[in-house]
Amino acid sequence: MSKYYLSFARNKSISQVVEKGIGGRHSDAGFTIAVFGGTGQIGRNLLTRMGREGVQAVVPHRLTDKKVIHFKPMADLGQFNFIQFYDIRNDEATEQIVKYSDVVVNCIGRTYPTRNFALDEVHVHWPDKLSKMCKKHNKDRLVHMSAYGANSKADSSFLRLKAAGEKVMRRNFPESVILRPARVFGRADDYLTLMRFLPHVAGNILVGKRWSDKKAILKMPIHVGDVGQALLNACRMPKIEGKTFELLGSEAYYLNDLHQFVHGTMSGDSSDDNGEYQTQIRHVPIGMLKAYAKMQELAWFMGKPPLDRVLIELNHQSEFPTGMPGMKDLGIEHHHGKLSEIVLECLRPYRPHKNYYDTMDEIKLPEAVNVDEYLKPVDRIRSRIVGDLDKSLV
Repeated sequence: MSKYYLSFARNKSISQVVEKGIGGRHSDAGFTIAVFGGTGQIGRNLLTRMGREGVQAVVPHRLTDKKVIHFKPMADLGQFNFIQFYDIRNDEATEQIVKYSDVVVNCIGRTYPTRNFALDEVHVHWPDKLSKMCKKHNKDRLVHMSAYGANSKADSSFLRLKAAGEKVMRRNFPESVILRPARVFGRADDYLTLMRFLPHVAGNILVGKRWSDKKAILKMPIHVGDVGQALLNACRMPKIEGKTFELLGSEAYYLNDLHQFVHGTMSGDSSDDNGEYQTQIRHVPIGMLKAYAKMQELAWFMGKPPLDRVLIELNHQSEFPTGMPGMKDLGIEHHHGKLSEIVLECLRPYRPHKNYYDTMDEIKLPEAVNVDEYLKPVDRIRSRIVGDLDKSLV
């Protein structure tokens, strides 16, 4: 078994650390990235961008070779090395993958427990083990994908686990770079397309609400392409060791408006003649939605449920800048994927046939929110959240 995992090993020389070639996918960027979780939504977008620039990749996965065959055309021949039937409990294989890579990226994550893995094993024990191996082999960089709002005092157990994973990363490998993306949207995502699984009765959408909420929930979703580019930049940008970045989209909307817009777009009738949304929002306790998601988890216990309790918690969390480094600090000045420009590409497969070929000119977008105006009454709350986030990393 060990010989199988060693089949991708290479001997480094001076020629392998110097970029060469004609540029683009037909070149060699001079370094290799080990991408754990490369078959996920964010991981495969990262691989696409690595292939365009000639970056070599080692991609361990649990799938069969036939299920990753569509990843191979992303890069030039031999640039991507797929290690099938990989298991994060196989320490020998993990150490060999880390040893023969220059940069290590951890995109492994899960919002629901399975029969094989508990959430604490994925989000805490695995980052602990991976960071120790990176420190042992003196890796150039370790990039870890976390989640927006990760805090040891968060109401969500998922965010508390994410904060614990960041803490062990910092303790074992202080130079690690941590990224905290907001809710990610794109084709076949678990955000916009997920909204069609939320309960609705007689055309009324049930949206959760906490009695302690004083303001409407603000969402700043980010496109998966921007997250992939930020992740690639974090692998090679100098002087960012030990930093934590928040990845937020460039557009902000209220959660209620997003729900109305998405359901209207999928039904092909987003507004009436007066431009008013027809779909009505009915607020219910978040606990009721989590109970509904629990039933979905039980019904889909053999696979991935369309809706789980963690997604309910993340969807009903406000997203706004907390003063931490962001997209601009990772060299991304302009977002390539804006919700107002490509939302129809994500939702078109769910539209009725008569409206399938509509363009963005025929879609009425929700009104964007001015983030600065939204934050004015909650500056005190915002400062407290920033303080809690800083303390959670100590």
